[in-house]
Amino acid sequence: MLKRLICWWFGCVPDRESHYDFEYDGWITPCTRCHASDCLYSDMVGYTRHYRFIEFCRRWILFGWVPRRCRDCGEYPNKCDCPPF
Repeated sequence: MLKRLICWWFGCVPDRESHYDFEYDGWITPCTRCHASDCLYSDMVGYTRHYRFIEFCRRWILFGWVPRRCRDCGEYPNKCDCPPF
């Protein structure tokens, strides 16, 4: 259970020895950590949940505290009289 949770968060670790399955009619790449029978390429590399969380934290820490200007009048929220919708 813990290994599947780790693979869900960080992504699967591919086995370097992928093999061709005739029933599936394609190449199968199993996971060495959670022993999933077939891992998608997007699950192994790319935008894993951990990477997306770290990018969100970086963006929020760097720019989350900066007040945004109004899209209609261009003023900051304390000087803007536009409706919020």
